[in-house]
Amino acid sequence: MTENPRFNRRESAIEHYYYEDYGTKGVGHAEYAGWIKCRLLHGHGYSLIVPDQLYLEHNGLHWIQPLAFGPNMLTKLDETAVVCNLNVDISCRHRLDVRFFNHDHVADLPDGSQLFRCQIRGVADLPSFATGEARWGCNGRPYLQLFHHTTASTVPLIINSGHFRTGAWNIQGSSKELKNVAYAYFTPLDAIRTDGDLKRIGMSIAGTIELRRDGFTPPPLLMPAYLETFKNDILQLPVYKCDPSKREASIKLWIDAAALAPQHVYRHDEGGPVYYELPHAFIHRVGTVPGQTLVFDADRSIHDQNGLKRFDYAVVGDCTTLAGLAAPYDEEDTTHVLKVERIPAGSTMLDFWFDRGNTDLFSGKKVELQEFHPQKESEDPA
Repeated sequence: MTENPRFNRRESAIEHYYYEDYGTKGVGHAEYAGWIKCRLLHGHGYSLIVPDQLYLEHNGLHWIQPLAFGPNMLTKLDETAVVCNLNVDISCRHRLDVRFFNHDHVADLPDGSQLFRCQIRGVADLPSFATGEARWGCNGRPYLQLFHHTTASTVPLIINSGHFRTGAWNIQGSSKELKNVAYAYFTPLDAIRTDGDLKRIGMSIAGTIELRRDGFTPPPLLMPAYLETFKNDILQLPVYKCDPSKREASIKLWIDAAALAPQHVYRHDEGGPVYYELPHAFIHRVGTVPGQTLVFDADRSIHDQNGLKRFDYAVVGDCTTLAGLAAPYDEEDTTHVLKVERIPAGSTMLDFWFDRGNTDLFSGKKVELQEFHPQKESEDPA
């Protein structure tokens, strides 16, 4: 069994086993300079700074996918200086301490996020834990290297067309059809070979995945009827049924990070400090208005373009309940969302935090939500 620090997993000849426990190895002592792309989101009675990606220069630019994170700690040092400390969990159970100031602000991005220079403290040889390559676009924005997986016969059709046809299926993919947006799906995983890989991108060979609620510890040995025995503790969630052979080929692309849809969030409360997880860390998607294609250029780069569709919210799932576990997959049957704060020009989310402290920033903020057609049988979302 070998460990893959890029993709948070152990690998055997027949399966990939992804780590489900985060941050247990703690924070290391190596120091790095980098960048963080993040957003300020508001829930009912609380706010979060949510990390989208970290960026690191090492023989070229690389990006790191956050898997989980703790509550942010903001400190106002004087009349002008504000600092944020954020614990970010990454691959193979390592944790990073990320620190950035309001004066480290680099750019406002069109998805409502901001880019900051930051200091990162963590594991030695952090570049080997990078999720993938990145580069700076001529617009000054970071571009991620991502992959679209499909059949070998479909690859030349997509490449020759110069675009992706976006589809109406949501993340769960089994029966949910969207009405006011269509998506093209991508992943940092460079190959889909096992059922474990499929489950990371919202699919499985059996057409289901199992999710355990917070506060429940399963016994060491599960009997065949365990799903019925523990039906109040383990959720069997329908997802798109697929075989790895249907994702045998891939197209490598460079995608403007500001074109990607916001990641949904899990809120964990297992008796200790509350923490947050990005349950779809290996699923990235770009939304368009229905019927619009997503164009890429000769370099296979996807830029900001006419017809993109962005939403200013993310679903937040309460992991103490089965409904909360399902929410980021289902996307429809939930009223629990985090709303993106678009920071006024000339300011930063760190300044905004103190300027608007102790105010209700959720209730009066109107955001467009995804809308769904009545359910019907799923087709192949590729």
